[in-house]
Amino acid sequence: MKKESSAASKLRSPVETSDSSSPITLRRGPTSHRFLVWFFAALVAVLAFWLLGYLNRDIDDLEGPNYDTLVTQKLPSALIDQSESLAKQIDDTRVRIESLTKQRELLQQSVSNSQQTINQLLDLQKLSIENEAALSDDQEEALSSNLQAFLDRQAESQRLGTEVEGQSQALRLLLNEKRVVEEQLQTARLPLIDVYQGAVSDHEWKLAGYKLLILLPLLTLIAFAWWKSVGTPFAALMYAFAASVGGRAILVMHQHFPSIIFRYLLFGTALFVATWILFRLLKSITEPSQKWLLKQYRDAYAMFQCPICEFPIRRGPMRFTSWTQKTLRKSLSLVSAADSTEGDEAYTCPCCGTQLFESCSVCNKTRASLLPACDKCGDKKAIAALPVT
Repeated sequence: MKKESSAASKLRSPVETSDSSSPITLRRGPTSHRFLVWFFAALVAVLAFWLLGYLNRDIDDLEGPNYDTLVTQKLPSALIDQSESLAKQIDDTRVRIESLTKQRELLQQSVSNSQQTINQLLDLQKLSIENEAALSDDQEEALSSNLQAFLDRQAESQRLGTEVEGQSQALRLLLNEKRVVEEQLQTARLPLIDVYQGAVSDHEWKLAGYKLLILLPLLTLIAFAWWKSVGTPFAALMYAFAASVGGRAILVMHQHFPSIIFRYLLFGTALFVATWILFRLLKSITEPSQKWLLKQYRDAYAMFQCPICEFPIRRGPMRFTSWTQKTLRKSLSLVSAADSTEGDEAYTCPCCGTQLFESCSVCNKTRASLLPACDKCGDKKAIAALPVT
C-alpha cells in the first residue's frame, strides 16, 4: 500500500528537473478555459487602452498659448485701434451705401409711376386740343401737380445718386487706408509668428512630458511584472497591460514628437525588440530550457520521430511501416492491440545514436529515455539535455 501511495504521489507531483528548485508544472486547463483567459486578456487590453486615452484627452485640455492674446500684448496698440476704427467706418459706410441705394431704387420707381401719369394727362390734353375743347380745372391741376412731383422726385434721385457716389468714393479711400494699416500689422506680426510657434512647440513637449510621466513608469512596472510572471498563469494579464500601455505610449510620441525623432525612436525600438527576440530564439536552441526540451521531446515521441534528428522511430509494430505527419493516424489504426506490445525493448536511433528507449531502473520495463517519467511505474528522472554537436 505504501508503494502504491508513493507511486500515486509521484504521478500527481510536477515533473522534477535536475534543478529541484525549479520544477516544471504544466497547467494548461481545458480549451474553453484557455479561450476565456485570452478573451478577457484582450478585453482588459482594450479597456486599459481606452482608459489611458481618456486620461490623455484630459491632459490635452490644458490651456496652451493663444495667438490673439499674444498679438494683443505684442503688437502696437495704436495700429490695432486704427485697424478696428477703420473696419467700423467701412462697415458703417457700406450700410449707408446700401440704405441710399434702396431709397434711390424706391424713388426711381415713384418717378416712373409719375411719368406714366403725366404721359396719360398729356395724351388727354392733346386729345382735347384736337377736339377744340379745354381741360377741366381738376385735370389742369392734376397735370401741374404731377409734373412738379416728377421734377422733385427726379431731383431727389439725382441727389441720392450723387450721395451714393460720394459714399462709394469714401469707401474706396477707407479700404486703401485699411490696406496700408494691415500691411503694417502684417509686418509687425511676422516676428510674433515665430514666437507663437515656439510657444506651441514648448506646450506640445509639456503635454508629452505629462503623458509620458504617467505611461513610462507604468510601462516599467509592467515590464518588471511581466519578467517575473513569465511561465506563470498571470503572463496573459501582463501581456494585456503591456500592449495597452505600450500602444498608448507610441501614439503619444507620434502625436507630440517631431516626425524625425519619432521615426528614429520607432525604428530603434523595433530593431531592439527584433534583436532581443532573435537572441532569445538562438539562445533557446543553444541553451534550451527544461520546459522547451520537454515540449520538443514530447512532440517528437508522439510523432514516432527521434527528438534529436527527427529520424522515424522504427520499433515494435512500426518497424516496417512508413508514414508522414499526415498519414500517421492511418498507420496507427492498422496496428492491432496485440502488436502494440511487440518488440517493447531498448531502442537507439540508428541515425544519431541517441538512446530513445531504455530499461527503467525501478520496474525494469522499457521506458522513454528522454521523457521525465516512466509510463509503467511513474518513476521520475531529470530531463536529458540536447547533445552537443
